Amino acid sequence: MYQNDIKNDQNSTETLNIAAKLAVVGSAISTIGDAISTISEVISLEELIASDAQQQQQQEEQNKQLQLMQQQIDDLKNELSNLKSEVDKI
Repeated sequence: MYQNDIKNDQNSTETLNIAAKLAVVGSAISTIGDAISTISEVISLEELIASDAQQQQQQEEQNKQLQLMQQQIDDLKNELSNLKSEVDKI
């Protein structure tokens, strides 16, 4: 009977060791998953920042083009006004 108790204790200890090892492995896998998730969030944030910078650059370029177009329109209006004045003199 004493040997059965020893075997039961050994089996119980082995089961606890296996359970503890599995818990450590599970925790490690969970930690790796959290790290991957964090890396994914960082990459997403970097892409968002890059996208915002690109949009800002495009907006600035569009503003420059609009200013140039407005200047050209103003120049054409002045030319038209000058030509009209010349025609009125004739």
